Amino acid sequence: MDVFECIRKRRTVHAYKDEPVSDEDIYKILEAGRWAPSAANNQPVRYIVIKEKEVRRKIQEMVKEVFEMTIKTGKEPYSTIMHNFPVDYMEKVPVMICVIADKTNEETTFYSQTHHKSAACASIQNMMLAARALELGTVWLTFWDPARVKVLLNVPFHYDVVGIVLVGHPVKFPELPFATTRYGFRPRKDITELVYVESYGQAYEPPGSSS
Repeated sequence: MDVFECIRKRRTVHAYKDEPVSDEDIYKILEAGRWAPSAANNQPVRYIVIKEKEVRRKIQEMVKEVFEMTIKTGKEPYSTIMHNFPVDYMEKVPVMICVIADKTNEETTFYSQTHHKSAACASIQNMMLAARALELGTVWLTFWDPARVKVLLNVPFHYDVVGIVLVGHPVKFPELPFATTRYGFRPRKDITELVYVESYGQAYEPPGSSS
């Protein structure tokens, strides 16, 4: 699949077939993650491949608890989103990949405290795009208790848990993002709303647009 098409067609998937993901495909996804950029090529990112159903169930329960706490706080738009949000599918997804990053492996320069997280996020994006190219669906989980995940997966103290990526065979790839179709949230913003030229507020005109 063309890389630009892959980027446009990537979606968060909440319904999966009862079908395992091959070790070959998992390897390809991990390879894509491994080749993501990092500051000074220090490569602080590590991966934990999770297939054990009981471990996946415990992670699902953590997510569910965080959802319930979010609903109680009443903070929008998350309070609304979390009501009846699908969660039970998580333990059914055959593979989870926990992405962690070594926070001690930073360059000795000012303002470098987030390099390891930036590298992990770049790696996760690579992995999700690789999965889409393989016709596999993904979810990037961020609603969980990092301390409990560390205990569950025996993650050393000097690592930050940046994300957990679910990988499986989708029932289908949604045409639109889940939040748009279910909650009426706005679709992807036009590029002219996001890009400025030289300084903030200076309008950007895409090639071929009329003045």
